[in-house]
Amino acid sequence: MGCFQFLKLYLFNPASAFYTCPLAMTDGAAKLSQIYNKPLAAYFKKFTSRDSKKFISSAQWMTEKKGGSDVRASTETIAKKENATWRLYGEKWFTSAITASVAFTLARIEGKDGLSLFFLETKNKNGKWNNLEICRLKNKLGTNALPTAEIKLKGSIAHVIGEYGNGIKKITPLLNITRLHNSITACSLGKHLHSLSKSFAQQRLSFGKKLIDHPLHKQSLDEAALNNENNFYLTMYAVYLLGLEENKRSTKEQSQILRLLTPVCKLYTAKKNMLVASELLESFGGFGYIEDTGIPRIFRDSQVLSIWEGTANILSLDTLKALNKDQSFQAFVKEVHNILNFVKNKNKEKEKILKKLDQLTTIVNKLSSQSLEESQLISKKIAFFIAEIIIESFRLRF
Repeated sequence: MGCFQFLKLYLFNPASAFYTCPLAMTDGAAKLSQIYNKPLAAYFKKFTSRDSKKFISSAQWMTEKKGGSDVRASTETIAKKENATWRLYGEKWFTSAITASVAFTLARIEGKDGLSLFFLETKNKNGKWNNLEICRLKNKLGTNALPTAEIKLKGSIAHVIGEYGNGIKKITPLLNITRLHNSITACSLGKHLHSLSKSFAQQRLSFGKKLIDHPLHKQSLDEAALNNENNFYLTMYAVYLLGLEENKRSTKEQSQILRLLTPVCKLYTAKKNMLVASELLESFGGFGYIEDTGIPRIFRDSQVLSIWEGTANILSLDTLKALNKDQSFQAFVKEVHNILNFVKNKNKEKEKILKKLDQLTTIVNKLSSQSLEESQLISKKIAFFIAEIIIESFRLRF
């Protein structure tokens, strides 16, 4: 079901006005409602309902003024228990999908260390805001069809999820889901823009023939198509692993690989998609720079994908954490060998991939003897290595 759902998102996203963003957060919310079934059981049916009258969407409110990715240090929202009811006080600086019915957020409980995870309904039974104020909608570079706001929580009624503290760990399953949504969106936008560029090239006359018939122009389109295909291979493999895990059919090693690939997939697809978007905007010439064509909007919308759900640097550091946990790299190496074992002949190509895998293994094995700073400086290179090895292995197999 996971692959089927993500394929539908792949087709739907270009025409969705980024409604896929609240869908991503709602998908993650459904995951949390399964994990924390006792307080959230009634909401799981609403998150997954196909009845428009029963379905509700969810948001996640993480970012505050003091800092973006450094949630642990920057979160200043306070949770107070007043007459047996939890209330939240603070500001959230960047809240996407402000029209969602519910939200997950982090707050510091008075007198307690660390952050705790809270769940709240955005409006009360009378349809009025749950003691929150929308200060303004954000004036963003892109995704302008999606309302994003600055809000103040002024005693908003909420429910604490699980035991106190450790809120970042509790919300991580939601973030892992949204990261893969981010990846399929990158695939979708890249493919959509390539289709428009190819259609343009098949009709546009230049120097006596159509653009598509100029070898250099066709080469640029083919390179963009290859990048899109690579993103798709990587994303759908991660989605396949997610589907196995959610259906309780994954092995321990497959779950380890999923943990490693989730930040890698989001990082790689977002970065590669921006290269594709830039190249394809250029392929339209002056038309690509004109707002009326819609091409600049796609370019701007693509840029957010390298920021949402963690920047490349944050995801590179998360990749390091995955490498240091549960022998995930050993599972990854074994899986690459398993994939290549299905490939008949093509020995030179297999040797090339295995040589690259050996290079990566040498780098990873040195991490334990390096300082933290040295490891961090090479983390992005490692993430790209992992992505490229998986992509090349699957391209060879299929």
